[in-house]
Amino acid sequence: MLEGASLFGEKASATGSLFDTIVIGIINNDLILMGLDVSQQMFFRGIILLTAISINIRSHLKTTI
Repeated sequence: MLEGASLFGEKASATGSLFDTIVIGIINNDLILMGLDVSQQMFFRGIILLTAISINIRSHLKTTI
């Protein structure tokens, strides 16, 4: 689960959503400071989000088994 929302319907929290927004903002800022092109920034954001989603799915599968 990204801290604020889950793919599986668990309860979301406002503080978790705020934390997620701050983390994504920091990641965006770091990618800009690294001097990456927009397409490279989008690629790395996608990789980060896919990683977070896969961790969410794996942790959910472990708890349901």
